[in-house]
Amino acid sequence: MEPIQFAIVGGGWRTGFFLQIARELPERFQVTGMLVRDAAKGAALERKWDVRTFRTLDEALRGEPAFAVVSVPWKVAPEMLGALAERGVPALCETPPAPDL
Repeated sequence: MEPIQFAIVGGGWRTGFFLQIARELPERFQVTGMLVRDAAKGAALERKWDVRTFRTLDEALRGEPAFAVVSVPWKVAPEMLGALAERGVPALCETPPAPDL
């Protein structure tokens, strides 16, 4: 079985959980890219986790992931979920998309 390829949107501490899964189980999971808008933060993540980071969503999706993990603040989550839906990319929203119902 080929590894499941996924992208990550966001670069906060919670993304580390998904990066750790991919690191520990490379035969099952592979991160195709991460959307991290801050270049310095992206460079640090690349060094630490050996992943590619991008500044735009379209760049981050070039690896044709099976899905994307959205791990951004709730104020940004709806925008990211909408953008992924427009592109036909399934999403796992790690962060609730709103502070309440």
